[in-house]
Amino acid sequence: AVSSSSVYNNCCLWSGKELNAVVDSMKDTMKESKYHKNFVVLTLMMPMFRVALRLIGQSDAPAPQQDNLTNAFGETFSEGDNAGKYAT
Repeated sequence: AVSSSSVYNNCCLWSGKELNAVVDSMKDTMKESKYHKNFVVLTLMMPMFRVALRLIGQSDAPAPQQDNLTNAFGETFSEGDNAGKYAT
């Protein structure tokens, strides 16, 4: 039952169901998984749960810093470096 709930939550997340409902369902599934000591399902659900939280803006992960941006050629730029550079 826990595995079916995990697959259902994953499908709901990627099909575009309302994210608040998906997060609530994921919380219930993870609680049930902990109760039954099914840590494999819990481990597989954690990244998807973090993605869902990030999409609704409730993630506890810090926002990425963009002070120094590096392009594919290894050149590092600050945000102030490009001010007015491409203005016409």
